[in-house]
Amino acid sequence: MSEITQFTVEFFKVLADQTRLQILDLLKNSEITQRDIEDALGITQSTISQHLKTLFNSNLIDFERRDNKNYYRIKSSDFFTLINDVRYFVVKLNKNKQSGLEDLDVLETLF
Repeated sequence: MSEITQFTVEFFKVLADQTRLQILDLLKNSEITQRDIEDALGITQSTISQHLKTLFNSNLIDFERRDNKNYYRIKSSDFFTLINDVRYFVVKLNKNKQSGLEDLDVLETLF
């Protein structure tokens, strides 16, 4: 397997987790603390820490320490272009399974 293929596989493995995608969605509009993430998702501190570490090690997020708290943020807004394209593609593939989403133009307002 080529190195780029291996990097791609590892990237998709990081994204293949519901909690990590939820964390990334929370970071879409602003930086937030780990506590904010815990409160929003209702998940324990240790679980959130593990997911943040995975996202950080994958170069998807960064953080800054202020006021004794880590503030997390997305490293590149290009990520949201990619994830929106993937979501659009997935919905398009599953159009027949989706009830009430007969017109794909509606999707533009969802993401």
